[in-house]
Amino acid sequence: MFAHLAQLKKRYSWIWSSGWPFVVASDATPLERLRVYGLQVELAGRRAITRLIGWPLMLVCWPITSLFGAIKAARKDRSDGGTSAWEGFRKYYSAAILHNARPGDLQSLQVSSGIGAEMAPHLMYNRDSRIWQALNRVSGANGEDVQDKARFYLLARQAGLPVVPVYAAFSGGESLLPIDRAAATGSSLFVKSLRGQQGQGAAIWRWGEHDGVAGYGDGTGVYPTLDALLAALSHEDCVVQPLLVDHAALRAAGSEGLSSLRIVTVRTPEGQVQAACSLLLMAKGMLSQYGHSYAVDIHNGRLTTWLDTSEGFKRSPVAEDFALPAIPEWAALVEMVCQAHRTGFAAFSSLGWDVVLTDDGPLLLEANQGWGIMLHQVLGEPLGHTAIGTAAAAWLDHLAKR
Repeated sequence: MFAHLAQLKKRYSWIWSSGWPFVVASDATPLERLRVYGLQVELAGRRAITRLIGWPLMLVCWPITSLFGAIKAARKDRSDGGTSAWEGFRKYYSAAILHNARPGDLQSLQVSSGIGAEMAPHLMYNRDSRIWQALNRVSGANGEDVQDKARFYLLARQAGLPVVPVYAAFSGGESLLPIDRAAATGSSLFVKSLRGQQGQGAAIWRWGEHDGVAGYGDGTGVYPTLDALLAALSHEDCVVQPLLVDHAALRAAGSEGLSSLRIVTVRTPEGQVQAACSLLLMAKGMLSQYGHSYAVDIHNGRLTTWLDTSEGFKRSPVAEDFALPAIPEWAALVEMVCQAHRTGFAAFSSLGWDVVLTDDGPLLLEANQGWGIMLHQVLGEPLGHTAIGTAAAAWLDHLAKR
């Protein structure tokens, strides 16, 4: 093994960061080379002793840890489908050494969606979000513009974008923007964390009569007036929004709440913005995270595959007679998020836009720097084959000229 590593050292340059070494071959894809740039930016901010000791340590640790990972992945393949353990080990370990691919991730993609290890050079992994965050720093993007939901709302409104209203927002007990009492009074409200993710802090406060008491109730208590409710919510870091209802087409397809359409856009250094991939998170209950996930063809808005959790999180084709064959007004939706990226958040290299579809039209709900890398590939294709791969090549050319 060490003789093999010596040969690799002659052909590849190694970079260590955060417990993960990286190799870059002369024929590496743009995604692979841009991944190393992101790691270089991260590594530059680490202590000198970490950089000094970490490189030789992980030069040895990565081949050893990936060796055991490849063995485990190959055994899973053999137990699941009777495939050759040796052949599985060979492909997983080669991908780990030559393309920095984690064997466990490759095996999971193989099982869930049929994406083989040979696609490793064109894949992205959850840790690759650091690539785009590094590019965001190059462009001067402020992550709080999208992490802080009240700030996002204000920026979107300033840019003239259609955005879900924020009636009130609180941080540290202080109000962040003027409270829209006229709109919030007598209306059911949706509350979520100011900076959280995955539905953190989500609650529905319905206006009406609750066990004979009129006011805002969530099943655990009732506040008779808006001011009483806001006084309680002011102790949380949260935003207060209207409780919206899905578009009729989504309700007919089985939505039970407010679904979310995730559209990922990427920007080149020249400012060109293009949609790369998309998912529909169909709500089952209060949050879209609790429902079904569907891949949406970025070119025409058709639903192509869905994640069948009853079969071990495996990709399945959408039935031909499914009640929602395509997202309504798809071309206009894509243009809306591209325009939002260009005009309101132009410093970001990539963003995942959460769009809600209502009977009154689509609205931007929020934007995310981390946008679910692996799920897009489980339901779709390697991200290097999308507009993300093209943008990566453009960014590499740009960085080489700096």
